[in-house]
Amino acid sequence: MNSVFVIAEAGVNHNGDVAIAMRLVDAAIEAGADCVKFQIHILKNEMLKQTPQSDNFKETLWEALERTNFTIEEHLKLKKICEKNKIQHVEIPQLHSPRASFTVYLYTMLKVLKKTIPIDNNDIYESIQKLQLIRKKICSSNLTESNTALNLAEWIIGIPLIYYPYGLQACATRFKNSLQENAKMHALAEDVLEASHNGIVSWERKSKVQPIILRGKDDYIKTKERWQIFKEYFKKNDIEYQEIMSVNGSILSKLITLIYLLDYCSIYKAALSNIDPTPILSIDYIKKRL
Repeated sequence: MNSVFVIAEAGVNHNGDVAIAMRLVDAAIEAGADCVKFQIHILKNEMLKQTPQSDNFKETLWEALERTNFTIEEHLKLKKICEKNKIQHVEIPQLHSPRASFTVYLYTMLKVLKKTIPIDNNDIYESIQKLQLIRKKICSSNLTESNTALNLAEWIIGIPLIYYPYGLQACATRFKNSLQENAKMHALAEDVLEASHNGIVSWERKSKVQPIILRGKDDYIKTKERWQIFKEYFKKNDIEYQEIMSVNGSILSKLITLIYLLDYCSIYKAALSNIDPTPILSIDYIKKRL
């Protein structure tokens, strides 16, 4: 062992006070730590509100964590302070939300359903490798112009209309839903075949709708023709659009990496709009009424 990586465990010792958290960062720097670690809690996805209370505390675990939990804005503030002082900032989230942990539980599910779903192991390994590559490009440690997910989030200022071929329908639907839930914004999705009839007519009037094309290099030849016609139409009518390509490889790799990239985009869009992606008050309202 050539070196030791020292992690300062801040946890929730800040007691919900950002000023105290900043002092913990200062203490970690003074102590020579390489990293300071905080926690993020999405309580409704982690535990029941009626979690039994320990005899050692005057409040329940839910109440304690709710009191000490920081908002996304507060976590971003701490991260900037850490970056300014050249100490690594790490947040340990509870990944129980399907919107935040898709790739975490996906491969466990594939393993369990191996006898039911005919997916080759090589395709699974390939998709993991592709995910690792794309993660480096779109994660929050790369907030540069090379980050495709961030660029797309910054470009979206109106209502995105996601065009897709049949094979990428799952990606388009997931992206639409993620933008709606995470960024709390309107989003639309339409099959390129359907859009070639009634849908394309709507572009004859100016609007706040922004076209996004999801496609792959090996799309069906007739689908490629439609993409080319669509792009020519958009350019001719001065309609700005974005084009997102799936990776080369198996259908599993295409779907998983594209969903991963677009999930990141929806989170970036929420952050850029100063919106907490976690609460889903409208859904909760409907559930209570049913």
